Amino acid sequence: MLYTDIVTANEFSGLDGVRGDVCVSIYLPTTPVTRNTEGDRILFKNLANDALEQLKSSKTDKRKVALVEARLTELHDDKTYWAYLAEGLAVFVTPKEMRTFRLPIAPVAEVQVSDRFHVKPLVPLLAFPGTCFVLALSQGATRLIEVSSSIAQQVKVNGLPKNMSDAVKRQLPRDRAPARRLQGGEGMKVLTGQYCRTIDRALRPILSGLTTPLILATVKELAAIYQAHNSYPYLMRSIIAGNPEKMTERKLAEEARGISARYGKKVVGERLKIVNDGSRKSLTSTNLAQIARAAARGQVGTLLVDVKASCPGTIDAESGKIAMVDHSSASTYDVLDELVGLTVRARGEVLPMRSKALDNGSPVAAIFRYRS
Repeated sequence: MLYTDIVTANEFSGLDGVRGDVCVSIYLPTTPVTRNTEGDRILFKNLANDALEQLKSSKTDKRKVALVEARLTELHDDKTYWAYLAEGLAVFVTPKEMRTFRLPIAPVAEVQVSDRFHVKPLVPLLAFPGTCFVLALSQGATRLIEVSSSIAQQVKVNGLPKNMSDAVKRQLPRDRAPARRLQGGEGMKVLTGQYCRTIDRALRPILSGLTTPLILATVKELAAIYQAHNSYPYLMRSIIAGNPEKMTERKLAEEARGISARYGKKVVGERLKIVNDGSRKSLTSTNLAQIARAAARGQVGTLLVDVKASCPGTIDAESGKIAMVDHSSASTYDVLDELVGLTVRARGEVLPMRSKALDNGSPVAAIFRYRS
């Protein structure tokens, strides 16, 4: 499996809640190919040096700077850690502790120093996991494949039957139809149900505690039977239709990425339509100041934010009043980060979007829970 760390809502809230005079956030793209990770270490060292220069130029307590430097150096020198990466890495450091997350998506390389962590780049993962699983299922074979933005690899699953005959412990006639459609009446349906239950049981230890989407690659008839016996709550309704025995892992990955992308686009598009069509003006806004005041009251039900935009400044968490500045520094932070945090703390929905998706090009939009 990919070496990724799940960014759960609780993990996100924990990062968002950290406050202190020295909080360093570092993001960088990485490679899951072990032999190519030396470049990742070099990029990390450059970003770490940038963070340390910012701390020194802001006249931060030298003892705290030394503690942060020691933690960053320790991570850089841990060659074993760098041998097990994914598509990206997020590092959060204070003088007291360090947290790292190996990400299934490649973030933009950046470093921020403030009194809180820079969590906005994690929003896409909070809304839509950057990986998915494909269960390639037919009467003749089963495979579980983990898919990220750039690679696909088969996952070894203890107890996963090789095929339907293996699951039901009896020899079955091979269906010669191109799509291997199910035949044989009610008796075959019973055996197929047994097959699907065996697969579901085998997958539970692998999928337990995850929120990663699971996509079926199979014929429609078999998909319907598996869905009836599935216990994993994140099985997607859309399937990769057809005989998966004829599909390579690369082909299955391409189809799965398309399904995931369409689902994410659909969810975000539905929210953007509410904002853009103007029919619910009293319950929507693209005004940063208004959204900040509403977020401070817990009024924001859905926040749409451009994770690549930045609005340096500060925000009063009680009143939501914003004070903007021209350039970011160790004494400011990204106001959009704080809006994300306020919304998550109020159990609101946070979704990534592009500023150009809004009619006025705003980097943020909100759908309110109630009218002011």
